[in-house]
Amino acid sequence: MNTPNYLQDNPDYIKKVSQLLLSDNPENIELGFQIVKGAGTIPVKLYPILTNNRYKVVKCLEYSFTDLLQSRKKINLNYLRLKRLPLPLLQLKSLQHLGLAGNPQLNNPQTFELLAQMPGLKALDLYSWHLTEVPKALLNLQHLQHLGLGANPHLNLDLVFTQLRGLPQLESLSLYNNKLKTLPPGIRVLDQLKKLDLSDNYFEGLPEVIHQMPRLKHLELCDNRGTDYWDHFWDIDNEDARKLQKEFPNIVITFG
Repeated sequence: MNTPNYLQDNPDYIKKVSQLLLSDNPENIELGFQIVKGAGTIPVKLYPILTNNRYKVVKCLEYSFTDLLQSRKKINLNYLRLKRLPLPLLQLKSLQHLGLAGNPQLNNPQTFELLAQMPGLKALDLYSWHLTEVPKALLNLQHLQHLGLGANPHLNLDLVFTQLRGLPQLESLSLYNNKLKTLPPGIRVLDQLKKLDLSDNYFEGLPEVIHQMPRLKHLELCDNRGTDYWDHFWDIDNEDARKLQKEFPNIVITFG
């Protein structure tokens, strides 16, 4: 005999649990998840409420509600102060894009061992992780196309560029907000790069090595603060911007 699902069968329970899940109070949300977990089958009406923000997505993973996330190609867990990644992430076979920005406490071997078991990832953002190099385990992500390494100002870029040669499909790299004044020529080894984000750094001109990156199609230089050199480049009628675009006719250069 099947145990009746009181949530499924009683609209009043649906309403009350919805109120808990829609609360701004984490304790109420936690209670809502506990009630749903204890009820057995999750009512379809609750699906959107259980997954409508990144905090509740983490809760879905912690409570093993992975069926609700199976179709997700992109999950954003940015700025949640996570200390560990939920293991059920490994069950999400459709997942291709994972945002982990602003979670520096995840910078540990356990995290990288778990990520290494997600070979289907195509995009990974490790913004503000206190990284000095690319953890070797991440080189198992052979389908990775985009890597975000912004706000990691202590990166050993010469080493990083050498490491990233081990990711044959990498075509987009973000070094946003890394306090860079120069770009090491070693980036030339990443000759497959199509997009490079150097925004919010301290460049006083276009890095010379850009001339040696023939496949580059998009270069972001927004909000560089080294001097006032870039201040007028946002204007599409600016003569300097036109000259630079003429020098690099195959690259879209974004100044602001």
